[in-house]
Amino acid sequence: MNKPSELEALMRRFSALLMATGTVACGGGEKAADDVVEVEGVPAGVALADVAGSWNLTGTPEMEPFTPTSIAYSMTATDSEYGWTFTFPEQDPLDIRIIAVEGDSIVVEAGPFESVIRDGVMVSTRTVMRLEDGMLVGTFLATYETDPVETLAGTVEGTRAMP
Repeated sequence: MNKPSELEALMRRFSALLMATGTVACGGGEKAADDVVEVEGVPAGVALADVAGSWNLTGTPEMEPFTPTSIAYSMTATDSEYGWTFTFPEQDPLDIRIIAVEGDSIVVEAGPFESVIRDGVMVSTRTVMRLEDGMLVGTFLATYETDPVETLAGTVEGTRAMP
């Protein structure tokens, strides 16, 4: 049997998430999250505690040429949805809002804040991260408050600075 494509794997995870959500929702609120049965081949999921600590991240835009070609920054993560921050070079820490923790992914938002690459322009970011072999990997979308609105997509990866 061939290895499933990335799209097929994503669809399986999404289907499993829908089934698990339906199982909990249809139980009239009586079932605990522990009652949800894992679907074979689907990752058990990530918890905020799994990523709690300090991280050194690098964001790399998809567009070329881009100066700088990547941005190094740090993230502080806690085992709850409160107290998360991004710290970009020469800026104060920015609060991060946890949008979702589902399957193997954590979705966070930050901003608006002054862009580190476009002086005087406000930006908001949405980042989707997953823990893979002890590293954080994922994607980001930066939305600039310009007229018309501009966006910049890219990848992010990080290593744990300390637990």
